[in-house]
Amino acid sequence: MVFSLTLFNPGRPIVNTPLGPITHEGVRSFLLLLGKAFLSSGATVVIVNSVGFSRILAEMEALKFSNIITLTLAFTYRYLDVFIGEAMRMKRALDSRAFGIGRLEYYRKLGALIGEVFVRAYMRSERVYWAMLSRGFGEFPKVDEGAILYFAPYCPHLGGTAPMIELRNVHFSYGGREVLRGVSLKIERGEVFGFLGPNGAGKSTLLFHLNGILKPKRGEVLVEGLNPAKTRKKLGGRLAYQQFLRTWPLVPTTSASGEKSSGSGFSGP
Repeated sequence: MVFSLTLFNPGRPIVNTPLGPITHEGVRSFLLLLGKAFLSSGATVVIVNSVGFSRILAEMEALKFSNIITLTLAFTYRYLDVFIGEAMRMKRALDSRAFGIGRLEYYRKLGALIGEVFVRAYMRSERVYWAMLSRGFGEFPKVDEGAILYFAPYCPHLGGTAPMIELRNVHFSYGGREVLRGVSLKIERGEVFGFLGPNGAGKSTLLFHLNGILKPKRGEVLVEGLNPAKTRKKLGGRLAYQQFLRTWPLVPTTSASGEKSSGSGFSGP
């Protein structure tokens, strides 16, 4: 659309239109810009497919690109498939319910659905932000391709003899749906503890309580004897947990057993 404006550049007219004469020079400029755009897009696709998007982002970081730019590109690339899938599901729902209506009405409803896609994308971005915050996300991850990340985070001891994590009769619900009911447990320092259950069982909700993002309706959550919801500043960067996402493009894909062994390599007090 923007390129089409060059068709009306001053020069020798070819044909007159209500918007003005289309000129030889305008057609030449239009074809030149269109060719450059096509070649640039083609080169971008070839480079990304050959080198890998994660390597492109790493090189941008090495060239001192703004952290906001690299993160925006990373998450745009990561959630592009999710965005397209959401749009396709909504269009499929429209097609299944909109048979027999006129073409104009169909496209009017389709336009409304496109707006709804952006609303859903905004709502999902809030959940993604919560997930990032709960994992102590702070900067662009630097992971070499073909390698699995192993590290031992620095976790200074706050002192005291209280259990590392303690839940006392924790209850929580989303609206009228009860998710956690009377959860009580103690995890001592150095223990390895796993939460198992199907989707919707409340695993993530429970973890959000451990770093203070969510507060229990009843009961108490303590980390080294402190309430994480009230003492996030004192606990600082200690409040984070790690989850391996096999669909995350910046971390190499591993098998389930590899992810399990990677998790066992994390250590800290």
